Amino acid sequence: MLGSADSTLPWQSRVSLAAPLQLELGQDLVAGPHPQKPALTNHSITLGGFGVDRFYLGQTGLGFFKLFSFGGIGVWALIDIMLTAVAYLTPEDGSALLTS
Repeated sequence: MLGSADSTLPWQSRVSLAAPLQLELGQDLVAGPHPQKPALTNHSITLGGFGVDRFYLGQTGLGFFKLFSFGGIGVWALIDIMLTAVAYLTPEDGSALLTS
């Protein structure tokens, strides 16, 4: 039976919401996915002229500069396409770029 007391419903979690959140010093609250090379290459090819590839890497300053210069009049965008194809660009936080 769906509403019986002994069965768990699909939306019920095994984690108690009343338990306090314990974080260690330096631990991120939200561990988001690391940037991936195929997605970065796709961003660079399709929207690289608007700086989306730099925003994806966490390089917001370069992303805004690339956005307002229209990808360096296209030259910077073409260079970034080549740099992303060989995985030369890395995320701002120093983590590795995932290749899968």
